[in-house]
Amino acid sequence: MKKSLPIIILILYLFIQCKPNVEKLENSNKLLNSKDTLTKVQQEKLAEKSTNIPVNSPLFLKDSLVLKIIKEFNLPKDSVHINFASKKTLLFSPNKTVVVLPIVKPNIHNVLVFDLYVTLLNTKKGKIISSYKQDASSLDQGGEEIITNISIIDDTPFKIHSKEFSFGISLSYDGVSKGKKLYLLTQKNHSLVKIYDFLMEDKKTEMSYECDPKIPSNEITSNLSISTKKTNGYFNLKYTTTSKNYIVNPEKCTYKEVIEKSFDIFKFSKKTNHYYGTFKKDNIKYSFKKTKEKAIILPNNLQIKYPEYSLKKEYKNTHNLIVKVDKKTDIIKINYKEPCDGYSFVYVNSFPIKGWINGRQLYPLNNDHNLIFHLKENSYIFTPTVSYSDTHKAGKTNCLVNKLIVFQDKNNAYEGLIRMVNNSLYSKKEFPYLTLKNNYRISDEIYQLENEGETLLLKILRKKKYRRTLLTLKLFFKENAYYAEIIDKKKLTKSEIKKLQ
Repeated sequence: MKKSLPIIILILYLFIQCKPNVEKLENSNKLLNSKDTLTKVQQEKLAEKSTNIPVNSPLFLKDSLVLKIIKEFNLPKDSVHINFASKKTLLFSPNKTVVVLPIVKPNIHNVLVFDLYVTLLNTKKGKIISSYKQDASSLDQGGEEIITNISIIDDTPFKIHSKEFSFGISLSYDGVSKGKKLYLLTQKNHSLVKIYDFLMEDKKTEMSYECDPKIPSNEITSNLSISTKKTNGYFNLKYTTTSKNYIVNPEKCTYKEVIEKSFDIFKFSKKTNHYYGTFKKDNIKYSFKKTKEKAIILPNNLQIKYPEYSLKKEYKNTHNLIVKVDKKTDIIKINYKEPCDGYSFVYVNSFPIKGWINGRQLYPLNNDHNLIFHLKENSYIFTPTVSYSDTHKAGKTNCLVNKLIVFQDKNNAYEGLIRMVNNSLYSKKEFPYLTLKNNYRISDEIYQLENEGETLLLKILRKKKYRRTLLTLKLFFKENAYYAEIIDKKKLTKSEIKKLQ
C-alpha cells in the first residue's frame, strides 16, 4: 500500500494539470460548432473574409479576387453564371490563381450563351497579372451545343516553353454531339494567350436504326503530348486522334466497327504568335477539277487549309455563307472498303475565305432541281444540296445522302438555310437545319407550300416502305433568319395516300 501511494498522487497531479486543456478543447469545439447557429449576415461576413469560398455558391460573388476582376473589367455582376465559374490555385505554381467567369449574354432565342473571362492573378497579393476573353460567338454556342461544365486543368504539365507556363480550360458540351474541348493558354510577355482549341472527345449518332442491338455512337478521342523537339523556342505539340465509326448492314442488322488513327504535329510560328498544324494525315496525292459553282457553308466555325504553307486558319460565324467554288477533288476513299465513306476537298474563292475546305462542310447549290412556289406576288425557292463528300453508288441503297435545303424569299431578300425549332416533334438531338431525308429507309419530298393568313405552311411527304407521313411545318422570318417548326405529323391512311398520287 505504501508503494502504491506515490503512484496515486502522481496520477491525481497529472489529472489536475490536464483538466484546463480539456476544457479549452471543449470550448474550442463549441466555437467551431457555433457556426451552425450564426445568423445569415454573420455567415456572409465570415465568408467575405475567407479565401476558400466554394465555387458555385452565391457567396462566390463576394470573393475578394472575383470582386477585383468584376471591378477591373467592369463586368455585370448579375450576369455571372456561377454554376460554370471556376477558381483554382495552380498546382505547379502556387503563387498563381486562375479564375474563370462566364458572363451570360442575352439573345432572342433564349439559349444559354456567354463570354468567357479567364484571369490569372498573384495569389498572395491578389493582383491581376493577365487575362483572356473568349467571345460567345467562338464557343460553338447557339443552340446546337449546350455547355455542361467548365473546369481548369493544371494537373497535366503543359510545358511548351522553358520559361513560360501553360494551363488548360476544359469545356464540356452536349447537343447535336456530346464531348469535350481543351483551350490551351499560356503566359507570354505579361499577356495570357490562347494557343489552340483542341477537340478531346466527341460522340455523335449520325442516324438511328430500327435494328437490334442499337448502334453505338461514333466517337472521337484525342490526346495531346509535348514533343522534345522545338520550333522558334517552343516545344512541338503532337495531337493524336482515334476515330471509331460503325458501319451498318441493314439486311442482317449487324454493324462493323472501323477505327482510324491519325496525328497532327503543331509548331509555333513567330509571325502569327500561334501554333499551326502540319496535317500529316492529309498527305494523300489527289487531282482536282476546275469548276464554277456556288456552295453554302454548314459549320459555324470553319478551318481553311493551306497545304503549301503547312497552315490552318480558322474563320468564325461562317454558317449560312454562300461562297464561290473554283476547284474540287474526286471523292477519296478511306482505307477500309465501305462504299459510303470518303472525303474530298474543295477550293473556295470568296473574300475573305480562300483555301481548301473539307467537302463534308460544303454543300453545292443544285439549281437544276429548284422547286419554285409563287404566293401573293412573291416567289419562294427551295434548292436541294448534297455535301461534296456524300456518295451514292448504284445498287448501294444504304448510303446516307440527306439533302440540305437552301431557301430563297424574294421579298425579304433572303437566301440561306432554315433553322429547325426544337419541340416535342423535333428534338435537340436531330439535325439543326431543314433537310430532306434520303436513305435506305426514308425519303422526303416537298409536297406543298401555302399561305394561312400571314403564316407560311410547308408540307413534306415522308415515304417509308409501308407507310406515308405528312409533316406540316410553320415557316417564319425573324432577325434576318428563317426558322421552321413542325406543328403536325400525320400518318396517312390508304385512301389519303391514293389522293396524293
